Amino acid sequence: MKKIISYVMVLCVSITSLSACHQEKKIPALSVGAQSSLAEIEKRIYAAFVDSILQNDLSSLETIDKELQGITQRNQANLVWYWRSYLNYYKAIYYVRQDDKKLAEKSCDEAITWLEDLDNKTSEDYALLALIQSFGIQFKGAKAMFISSKIKKNAKKAIAMEPKNLRAHFVFASNDFYTPEKYGGGKNAEKFLLKAIALPNQKIKNPYLPSWGKERAYEMLIKLYIKKKELENAKKYFKEGIELYPESYNLKQLAAKLIE
Repeated sequence: MKKIISYVMVLCVSITSLSACHQEKKIPALSVGAQSSLAEIEKRIYAAFVDSILQNDLSSLETIDKELQGITQRNQANLVWYWRSYLNYYKAIYYVRQDDKKLAEKSCDEAITWLEDLDNKTSEDYALLALIQSFGIQFKGAKAMFISSKIKKNAKKAIAMEPKNLRAHFVFASNDFYTPEKYGGGKNAEKFLLKAIALPNQKIKNPYLPSWGKERAYEMLIKLYIKKKELENAKKYFKEGIELYPESYNLKQLAAKLIE
């Protein structure tokens, strides 16, 4: 339970790339209207999530959700379903904060189904699928061990398909980081987090495509080194991370622990 609460708190205060082949196939398939709606969609979703938290009201996220649903009715491109799933992930976090686990689970399950049903999944699709499965595992009780193996499988697929996708490495590391040692966790997080922070946010800069993961990878790596009492390493990567993300609330919170 402590693990789940910690994970949720990290997500609530936190605010790669696809292959060239993926970009060639998916972006031109979008209508002009869809491209307009999807431009900077990742930032828009996160800003709406923050607003929903501050206002204690889901309407900001729901507005974007309805917009994406409208695009889906006209355009079945995988990229549209990706962002609908990503938005559902943040809805699930919101519902957990509201102590509504049923709606949180429903949001996760919907997103997982959408992603699993995609044809010709990309590395990004598998990485997001593994991320949402990792968050949703808290609702699955006895099924958790089975789901954990699926998370690893999907994260490995994401890495195999695009070795330079930082999100694939981050998600694999995150699953290992939060898996208890008695269940085999804690063996690979450091290696994959170091790989994640060394990779670019996007292989080719594009306003329609995901760029998340690096800030959270730095945060998790610093926490890992603090846990291992390797404070010099923790300070080294804190310095790197805060230079890249000077406004990061989570990284600033870790500064106090490093001083202690």
